[in-house]
Amino acid sequence: MPIDERFLEHLQSQHPEEDRRRDTDRFCRECDYPLRGLERPARCPECGAPEFPPPEAAGGDGPFDPPEKKSKPAPPPKCGGCGYLLVGLPPAGRCPECGAPYRPAVRQYMDPVLVPDSLLQSATWQSSLLVLAGATFVSLFMQLVVLVANVPGHEYTMIMFITSTAWAGGLFVALPSTIDGGLSPLKTLRRAVKISQWCWPIGFLLTWALLKDKVGGAEGVVYAATCVMFVLAGVGIVGALYLLSVVAKDLYMRRSAGQFLFAAFLFPIYSIAIWIAPYPAHVTEGISASPYGGLHALILVVFLGLWWVMFFVVFLSLMQLINRARWSVRIKQMEATRPERKKAKRESMNAAVGMETVGPRSEPPPSPDWPDTGDIPLSDHGSSDGTGDS
Repeated sequence: MPIDERFLEHLQSQHPEEDRRRDTDRFCRECDYPLRGLERPARCPECGAPEFPPPEAAGGDGPFDPPEKKSKPAPPPKCGGCGYLLVGLPPAGRCPECGAPYRPAVRQYMDPVLVPDSLLQSATWQSSLLVLAGATFVSLFMQLVVLVANVPGHEYTMIMFITSTAWAGGLFVALPSTIDGGLSPLKTLRRAVKISQWCWPIGFLLTWALLKDKVGGAEGVVYAATCVMFVLAGVGIVGALYLLSVVAKDLYMRRSAGQFLFAAFLFPIYSIAIWIAPYPAHVTEGISASPYGGLHALILVVFLGLWWVMFFVVFLSLMQLINRARWSVRIKQMEATRPERKKAKRESMNAAVGMETVGPRSEPPPSPDWPDTGDIPLSDHGSSDGTGDS
């Protein structure tokens, strides 16, 4: 079967450096497997691709018609430090030639690494995330327990003071300067967020003082200061959740980043609603003391369900960050101990088969029963002429 000239011209225009080879040999267009000797048109025995594209794929009337237009392929990724081709490597990592870190090209506006390995694997950073997760869980628990238990207001406020102090301290460590990415707006936001979160414990402490009548005749001033503290803290926590989403996104944890953004969007909406209609309504008596009984509980569940889900989502995302950091530490330890583990595995395999059976063995001494050709007979009962009866 003759080869269509248009196909050869199209193939020559695509691969001018391989003209001579492809004029004499046939190769798979997908995996470059040699097809010489196979019936035309052949299907690649290696990957199963047809030898020639179908007419609809080629863009013409016949199987050899070249496409009219072809999009220009994207340039291969290269290392920014030494120019090493990164084809086939993970989307983020370190160059195998010079060791410089690289990330996808869509994020060139930031520093290559916002959460370096030294930070990700440090016990201090992991502990700060654990503190944040604990503070989030306690906050969710207190939001629920006051619905069914008789919790005095001053005790509730003191517990939240301790919890918010832990939150502010953990966030101070969990948001390092590396996440700024060299951008001044992110640097300003990070500093403002760290300062604003200390307004939570100050606000709860002032509330406790009001409930215990520790302010004398300055109730109005203290109440106004409490409101200002809670407003600043509420605005700051939106920025804190956004920065945590930046951390999660830098670690390629898109789901966790989306969960942080979901909480950042939901928090101001419910905060304003709770400010207008204080929650919980019976914090000092429990939901059982409400004159509406079960109906009141149902209303709280319907309207405040997303508020409780928000706390749980933040807690879950923080735990996922902790697991990601622990996984990185484990990978580092496995890489450090890999030579020792390979040596131990090799020794155990040698011991299992016996060291005397490993390696080349010497040839047996020649026997007079062997034929002159030097071939070893298959049977020990063979005659000198190479034939034997078993």
